[in-house]
Amino acid sequence: LLAELLDLKAVGQFAIAYNLPNQILMILASSINLAAYPSIIKILETQGEFAAKQKLENYLILLLAVLLPALLGLQVIAVDLYPLLMGKEFVAISLELLPLANLTVFLFILYVFYVSLAFQLAKSIKPSLGLVAAAALLSLVANIGLIPSFNIEGVFIANSLAYVLCLIGGYMIGTRYFPLPLPLIDILKILLASTLMYLILQMFSIEFMPVVNMLIKIVLGVLCYGFLVYLFNIAQARQKLRIMMAHYLPRCKYLGHLFS
Repeated sequence: LLAELLDLKAVGQFAIAYNLPNQILMILASSINLAAYPSIIKILETQGEFAAKQKLENYLILLLAVLLPALLGLQVIAVDLYPLLMGKEFVAISLELLPLANLTVFLFILYVFYVSLAFQLAKSIKPSLGLVAAAALLSLVANIGLIPSFNIEGVFIANSLAYVLCLIGGYMIGTRYFPLPLPLIDILKILLASTLMYLILQMFSIEFMPVVNMLIKIVLGVLCYGFLVYLFNIAQARQKLRIMMAHYLPRCKYLGHLFS
C-alpha cells in the first residue's frame, strides 16, 4: 500500500525506521512475558482469580518499568546508535520517524502482551477476533487517507490509531471475561520516573566518539532511573532492596539503616 501511494524508497525508509525500535522493545517485552505468563497461568489454576490478578498487576508494572525507560532511552541514544547500524542516507529520516515508531510499537506491545491476556486467560478468543478485524479495517482506511497527506508518518499514525482501538476496545470487552488490573498510581510513577530520566539525559551534552557517547548515556540513564525507582518506591523497590541487603550483607547493619 505504501509503495502504491508513494514509492519503493518510502517502503525502505519505513522498514528501517520501524524495525530497530520494534526489535529492541519486542525482545524486552517477549522476555518478560515468557518469564511471567506461565506463572500467571499456574497461579490462576491453583490459587484462583484474585491471586492471578495480583500477579498480573506485578507483571504490568514490570513490563512498563522496563519498556518506558527503554523507549525514551532509545530516543536519547539514537543519534549515536543509528549511524553505526544503517547507511547515512537512512539516518536522518529514521531519527525523524523514531518518536512515531516508538509510539506505534509501544501501543502494539501493550495490546499483545497485556490487554489480549484477558481473552487468553478466560479462554475466550472469539470476542477479540471482531475487534482485531475492526482495527485492521481502521488501519487500512486510515492509511489510505493519511499517507497522501503525511507520507510515511501517515503509516505510523494510522497503525497507532488501530492499536488504540485495540487497547480501549480490548480492555472494555475483556473486562466482561477477565477484568485486568490497572494500577494507575504505579503507572504514573513509572511515567514520571522515565520522563525525568529522559529530561535529565537531554541536559547533558557529551562530545566523544559515538560509541563512547552512547555508553555514557546508557550508564547515566540506568543510574538515574534506578535512583528514581527507589525514590518513588516503584513496585516496592525500597522494601525489596532492604530484603536483598539483609540477605546478602547481614553484617553490614549500617547499610540497612542507610536504605531504610
